Amino acid sequence: VTCQTVLQSFLLQFRAIAQRGPMELLTGALAGAVECATVQPFDTIKTRYQLNPGVNVGIYNTAKHLVKEGGVMGLYRGVLPEVAGGMPRSSAMYASQSYATRQLAAWNGGQATTSVAVTAGIFAGIPEAIVATPFQVIKVRLQ
Repeated sequence: VTCQTVLQSFLLQFRAIAQRGPMELLTGALAGAVECATVQPFDTIKTRYQLNPGVNVGIYNTAKHLVKEGGVMGLYRGVLPEVAGGMPRSSAMYASQSYATRQLAAWNGGQATTSVAVTAGIFAGIPEAIVATPFQVIKVRLQ
């Protein structure tokens, strides 16, 4: 089994992910929404630091300034594109990882070893990156 064989099979059968794993897609989308709601305030603060190098007054003071500037929702500036991208990104990643694990384990005599899990995780990153990149660009521009 070569990496090329695994990748070709994975890409050729990507459609099967949606057919065989609707629950994986749904739970991935839910995980993406929860992740976005939790991480967005910290991401907004990080983006402020990146856009204003040299102006670092601390996380607490930056958060306080954002709340003063736009209310609590000021911490969630740019959250809609993040959720719009986070849900399909997580769906693609979790479903791809699950599918790749099943395929690789089957090729490995039914054994889901650590190397199978690591390889499946690597393959899951490909569709995740493809889905995530455009949404990240939009989100940063809105912050």
